[in-house]
Amino acid sequence: KLDSLGITENTLFVFLPDHGSANKASLFSKDGTNIPMIIRYPEEIQAGTEIDALVQGIDLIPTFYELAGVQVPAEYKLDGTSLRPLFADPGSSIHESLFFELGCARAVMTKDYKYTAVRYPHDLIDDILAIKEEDLKTDLMKKLIYLPGNVGISVRWIKYNPDHLSPDQL
Repeated sequence: KLDSLGITENTLFVFLPDHGSANKASLFSKDGTNIPMIIRYPEEIQAGTEIDALVQGIDLIPTFYELAGVQVPAEYKLDGTSLRPLFADPGSSIHESLFFELGCARAVMTKDYKYTAVRYPHDLIDDILAIKEEDLKTDLMKKLIYLPGNVGISVRWIKYNPDHLSPDQL
């Protein structure tokens, strides 16, 4: 259809899944935050180009503004960085590190390392400490969750990373 409309060369096509290769809530493994992104933009990206730079979904909006030649409104705060420099120089980088957040977990990732910190709020810690010994088996996992109401994430990730409930992970 793009060819028949004569807009193939200057149409940006982006494919980006919503999470990584190791199930949902994949903040807890390095592989889980490494997701493929496919961009087709013949006007500026040569077919077959591979870029191994750290990027995030939040980088798409500044890219769209820049490619459209539109000035970002002064009151609009952009957290991302345009991907356009990577189109011109696929070996360059726009980020030294990336930040991720999922419920009570935060992570920082570089090309070589990923650090994940789990910091439960004080009220949740108090709830965990108040669990009676005889109720640990049934109640503890309900409290050790990253997203309120989602026990499945913690249960699932214990299989993949037995240390994922540790407060500091490298």
